[in-house]
Amino acid sequence: MVVGNSVPMIAITAGIVYGVTKFNYGNEITSVGFQNGGEHNGWLKITIHETPFCSKTITVNPAHIMSIASHSADTQGAQDTNKHIMHISQFVDSNGKVNNSPIVASLPADAYHEMTALEWITQPKNEGEETLAMFNDLVKQDLATKSATGGITGFAAWNLKSLGFRHISNDEAKAKTEIQIDSQ
Repeated sequence: MVVGNSVPMIAITAGIVYGVTKFNYGNEITSVGFQNGGEHNGWLKITIHETPFCSKTITVNPAHIMSIASHSADTQGAQDTNKHIMHISQFVDSNGKVNNSPIVASLPADAYHEMTALEWITQPKNEGEETLAMFNDLVKQDLATKSATGGITGFAAWNLKSLGFRHISNDEAKAKTEIQIDSQ
């Protein structure tokens, strides 16, 4: 029987398939942002990777999402394994249909985030609370302001310039930061 190049190709393919199934995303949240305009203005637009090749984007009322636990597997030198375990009780799918089946997904704790918005998203909320929508709008507006200015304004900008940017190690980053502050 002639096998030739078949055996190495089968071994490589089996290794790739094993790697994809072993180290895959399992309901991992990769993007969270606020919906601007439309029927669900102010709600959260969340992208969840279900597998390495399949993701879905859902829209969630902030009252229907909260963190149920934080998980860390950093005991044996594993890096970047801290996560928030999020529970989504109700969402609107990409077709606009309301779905009441809960989703449990992980949100990496080491991802780039803005602390105020993250704390708001992870906190349990009472849907009947009359100030819920107003506070959500305040968090959304605060995030939009910080995003537009780079988050460096007022005293923080003055303090950074007075320190001579000594906490920023890269010269190119120092120049870009100074231009950002001066343009405000």
